[in-house]
Amino acid sequence: MKYPSLEKGFTPHISEYPKATGIGFACLFQTKPEQKTRLCAGFTLIEVLIAMVLLTAGLLTLLSVTLGGMLQREVSREYDIARNAAYAKIEEIRAQDFSDVPDYHNVYFPVTDLTPPTGWTDPCKVEVDSSVSDLYEVTVTVRWRIQGNANPDVYNEYLTMTLLTRRSKY
Repeated sequence: MKYPSLEKGFTPHISEYPKATGIGFACLFQTKPEQKTRLCAGFTLIEVLIAMVLLTAGLLTLLSVTLGGMLQREVSREYDIARNAAYAKIEEIRAQDFSDVPDYHNVYFPVTDLTPPTGWTDPCKVEVDSSVSDLYEVTVTVRWRIQGNANPDVYNEYLTMTLLTRRSKY
């Protein structure tokens, strides 16, 4: 039964319980008239502290996951910028005559949306390997420092794209 004081032999003692304060409700019944225990007792300090610790742990976990996701989104954005810059340079070289490709050897170029490593103004480099006749290996390397990196003197990300181009025999 929901209210044991309504069973036979028990009488409610309303006067022994505090009045409602608007936040909760007044406890109206006790199990036996001679007992002075309250059925509607509040939370103990230990219960409140345990609840606060669990809530704090959950919120910190949620914060950690959110911040990790934001960092990963930024890293992904920087990789996209680097990949697009390297691909654009490769397409620019591909559009040139075969005889002009060696002119791109040791060419540096900037990427404005990436943070270059300390001391670098143009962190992107093109290298052309012409060791085999009628075949060029073009390598484009993009280096950058991730935002918020603890050590600004070291680049910690790079992307390399390679193009093999061959002189046409026709």
